[in-house]
Amino acid sequence: MTHPCHSERSEESSRIRVTGKGDGHFSGSFARLRMTLLGALSILLPELLWAVESDPLAAGFDAPPKTARPQTFWHWMNGNVTREGITLDLEAMAKVGVAGVMIFDGSDYLPAGPANYLDPHWRELMTHAIKEGERLGLEVGMHNGPGWSSSGGPWVTPEMSMQKLVWTETNVTGGGRVVLDLARPPATLDFYRDAYVIAVPALAPDASRVADWQTKANHRYRVTGQLALPAEVPAAAAVAPAHVIDLTSRLQSDRLEWDAPAGEWTVLRIGHTTTGKTNVAASAAGRGLEVDKFNPAAAEFHFRHVIDRVQADARAAGTKGLGFLTIDSYEAGLQNWTTNFPAEFRRRAGYDLTGYLPALFGRVVGSAGITERFLFDFRRVQADLVAENYYGRMHALARDRGLPFYVEGYGSGNFDELKVAGSPDVPVTEFWTRTPWTPNRVVKMVTSAAHVYGKPVVGAEAFTGEFRTSRWLEYPYSLKILGDDMSAAGVNRFVFHSYVHQPHPSAAPAVTLGPYGFAFARTNTWFASAKPWLDTLARTHFLLQQGTYVADVLYFTGERSPEPSSFAMPVLPEGYTYDLVNTDVLLNRLSVRDGDYVLPEGGRYRLLVLPPNLKAMRPALMRKLHEFVAAGGAILGPKPVFSPTLEGYPESETEMLRLADEVWAPDRKGPGRVFATGTIGDALARLQVMPDVEYSGRERGAALSWQHRRLPDGDLYFLGNRQRRVEEVAVSFRGMGGRQPEIWRPETGERSDAALFGTSFGRVELPLRLEPGESVFVLFRRPADPAFGSLVRDGQPIATPAPTLGGMREPAMSFTMSIWVKPDTDLRVMPKESTTGRIDETGKFYAIPAAPGERGSDFARAGLAVGRNGIFVVERSFDSCPAVLVAPMKVSGWTHVAVVYRDGRPSLFVNGEKIKEGLVSGKTVLSGTNSHRPPVDYVLHFPAIESLTRATGEPPPPSRGQVYFFEGNLVRPQQLKDMAADEIKALFAAGLPAPEIPTVTGLSQEEGGARALVWQSGAYALDVAKPVSIAVPEPVAVEGPWRVTFQSGRGAPEGITLPALRSLHLHAEPGVKHFAGTASYTRQLDVPAVWLAADRRVVLDLGRVEVLAEVWLNGKRVGDVWKEPYRLDVTDFLRAGANDLEVRVTTLWPNRLIGDEQLPPENDYGLRDEHGNDPHGITVLPDWYRSGKPKPAGGRVGFTTWNFYDKDEPLLASGLLGPVRLLNPVRVRLKR
Repeated sequence: MTHPCHSERSEESSRIRVTGKGDGHFSGSFARLRMTLLGALSILLPELLWAVESDPLAAGFDAPPKTARPQTFWHWMNGNVTREGITLDLEAMAKVGVAGVMIFDGSDYLPAGPANYLDPHWRELMTHAIKEGERLGLEVGMHNGPGWSSSGGPWVTPEMSMQKLVWTETNVTGGGRVVLDLARPPATLDFYRDAYVIAVPALAPDASRVADWQTKANHRYRVTGQLALPAEVPAAAAVAPAHVIDLTSRLQSDRLEWDAPAGEWTVLRIGHTTTGKTNVAASAAGRGLEVDKFNPAAAEFHFRHVIDRVQADARAAGTKGLGFLTIDSYEAGLQNWTTNFPAEFRRRAGYDLTGYLPALFGRVVGSAGITERFLFDFRRVQADLVAENYYGRMHALARDRGLPFYVEGYGSGNFDELKVAGSPDVPVTEFWTRTPWTPNRVVKMVTSAAHVYGKPVVGAEAFTGEFRTSRWLEYPYSLKILGDDMSAAGVNRFVFHSYVHQPHPSAAPAVTLGPYGFAFARTNTWFASAKPWLDTLARTHFLLQQGTYVADVLYFTGERSPEPSSFAMPVLPEGYTYDLVNTDVLLNRLSVRDGDYVLPEGGRYRLLVLPPNLKAMRPALMRKLHEFVAAGGAILGPKPVFSPTLEGYPESETEMLRLADEVWAPDRKGPGRVFATGTIGDALARLQVMPDVEYSGRERGAALSWQHRRLPDGDLYFLGNRQRRVEEVAVSFRGMGGRQPEIWRPETGERSDAALFGTSFGRVELPLRLEPGESVFVLFRRPADPAFGSLVRDGQPIATPAPTLGGMREPAMSFTMSIWVKPDTDLRVMPKESTTGRIDETGKFYAIPAAPGERGSDFARAGLAVGRNGIFVVERSFDSCPAVLVAPMKVSGWTHVAVVYRDGRPSLFVNGEKIKEGLVSGKTVLSGTNSHRPPVDYVLHFPAIESLTRATGEPPPPSRGQVYFFEGNLVRPQQLKDMAADEIKALFAAGLPAPEIPTVTGLSQEEGGARALVWQSGAYALDVAKPVSIAVPEPVAVEGPWRVTFQSGRGAPEGITLPALRSLHLHAEPGVKHFAGTASYTRQLDVPAVWLAADRRVVLDLGRVEVLAEVWLNGKRVGDVWKEPYRLDVTDFLRAGANDLEVRVTTLWPNRLIGDEQLPPENDYGLRDEHGNDPHGITVLPDWYRSGKPKPAGGRVGFTTWNFYDKDEPLLASGLLGPVRLLNPVRVRLKR
């Protein structure tokens, strides 16, 4: 995006930046030198270049390195790969600023092609990709094997695959010689090896079994809670370890010969077989068993079979080879044995497991407590084996070959998620679009792992999409806020999910990853225009890769094993943040210094929090906590009451309990602080730790995402506006008093010093105007310059460090909520109407996001959710959130929605027409139009994740003050009286209001005063200085007629004339209505000479654009706009009088695909996804596609391998909507 207050002239000039003294409240400054000023500034150029060179942070922000630029998954689909497609894909990616690709070879969603995994043809294509990547400056990496989880293939034999315990039981009466044939345990793939034969005294049929023993012995996976000791069982129900007899050496083939002591015995023949687990989503040529995750030799065998062969091919072709290696999220399931496990167990646990083997099959051994402790050790050893012998060995092999190692270290496996996630060179998480909570819970876990293990770069599989909510509906602006949220959470490099390889040179939109991904490919309409967005990401992530993450709290996830750390989601007060931490980091990487917990890389924390339901702790960790407190550390949490391990038991438990008594002693002496009870907020208050960031807005619902990083020479804050509306906020930063705030804007590359801010109690208070979805950085690196306290217009302050809150009035029971909305996607789950209960919040996008009423459960606040597939109204209170009005319906483009409450009953009006009435809940209902953010501990109802947290004993995840805002564009809602039907019609007839125009931008310090760009007339003054009267011309509408021409080959006529701007989807001509691609809007502009005076700028305001645009004037390219506000400073491209304007607007694919569904079918779509959902995948690729020929003329315009749309689905707003205006802001100088 080119900002209204600067123009982008050339690649060369855009690399030069001026650092000015600008105010953070305002969204414009003159950070880029214009070509026309280069001559005048040539005398200053050496000083400017010196300034950049002396500030590496600024230099990196101006020209981010490749390490900050996004990468992308590059899916090769089931052998459908071509040399031509590889080159076209990589050239397209390089052009828009992608830094590298991760090749995934998979199969599930496309008929088979000719390139079989690892065959000569496939290997030649891989070498070609690596060579082309090297030519274009792109890193080419790959998943370590076929499919996307985890490491396997047909070369993996059953013996080298994942192993599981199997067994048979035979009852024997002793007192003499026993000779019998023992039944062989069940084998998978006809593979079986014996491990043990043991005899145990037979127990009564009704003897107690270990509760949930299949989970505790890793026979099956289930998320579990913190460790607890079960109730003891009668001694007669337990097997004494000493009574377990090892008969392994007595078994010959299947025959056992044994002199059995008197009594009844049970003989267990224990062995292992393959789990039979194969790699997920691999092609037929690449599908095979997963390697043994406990056996480093198996990992090495797999690595040499795949990676070393690819590397050898690439090196032989004269390239440097692969750039990196990855392992995707873990989906291979559990294993619980390997051939040498008994030796590994003895080495790691310190005792022999033979006497405890019956516990693996549900028997109580020794006692219930002893059995639980053994099973903990059994799982802990296996978790360590996965971390070291699989992930660790793969990492070592990659390191030996100079390959950076990326890992998504989480999933349903028997390992410690934090340890595995923190072990690679680049920890990688994932987040999905438009699916709150459930898929995105791993983000905080992985970013925490990176922080506590000292990994500066945190990757993310970014924007993974689902069938109903993705399907070519995304575009850069639609992804911006979610990307900022994830960046604030700690991600600092995106790996897009996904670019699917396009083997055909011209078919579009063509191949998808079945129903998944956000279609980041050259065949997407806007792909070639993505560079400004990717540049924004690169600047953002460059800064977020600097310094160390700042958090106040370390939250310990517990001593479970496996440890599903991603389910730990503590409640902190607003203004604070945290990292998760595990036993390994507490023992080996953390120390206490000056009362802070300190990591080797410099991270510091004030408080260590233990889970409120924690009961178990091993002695080594308790010794460390004792050490922490003695050194001055602070701990919040309960005193542990037992040790979960048999190692050194019972002496080890005695030591742990003694140390725990000392640490939690009420009269304990020393510098540390221990809080046995209370909330995290209570503990922080007692430690006098103030919030790091506080903010308030003119609108009560203002919501920011944020992150704080400590730099070698200062501090850096990232702030993101979480809504597509302008926010005027005052932000307060802890401990920054006396320091100068700098405002850096990643969307434009501008850098300036804030001129308007205040200081109070050691905090800097800074006003900011944030455009819709805008993010900024605030840096503190030097002593503060003199600042202004306020900016006044016509006697009223318009910018102060503490803005006045908007109106607080909340009418009850009878009122109207009126709003214009344009939904981008469907609501994932339409609720049922009810007056009680709580809706499933998954995929709910609120145009009016009501927080619960504050006055008790009898009060509720009305909220409104809108999607392309319907509308519903909720009434949210603390204990309920029913949908009292639900209207499944098509919502197409910009739509006026009004909800009229009369005596507590809601009625829905859409585009002036009454749709239906809702239910009366009986609560006192308040309007949600100016709702505040929900409390941090308010729980949103997500059944999918609640079922998991219920199993852990953890509470459902809190909202943390967030709501799930509308996925689309909207106009600020109006709160009105309860209106009659004719009044609602009048609201709709008044039309969609034009985007608001700012008052002042670009406030920049000058000696003795400041300069600013003034957009609206008035008398302006800084502080109490004499006002300066400024006259700004009224905006000039650029009205029709407009000539519109269309990209060829997309089913539209060559051109049309529009008398006035309106969405193309409303046009009568089918080819226009369903157009997808780039449409060129042209007309002439007449600009008065006075508008080009030296103190004035001319700004082209396009109004609304669906979805992005490129502006040309007089045959010269001005720049791109890809998000609101759709404005460009065009001053330097204009001449007095007539000017030729061209606006090239790119639209999305869905309208064309919906239109194609109204034409006769051309292909059969009978392929189902892996869940067996309705068939949408193409069954046979057409001959023209396989042979690389153009699509035959006539019939449908688009060609897809997954059929996402029905013919009757609502169309999207499309094209240049306007109103287009010329604005003439005035550059002024204000004195103190």
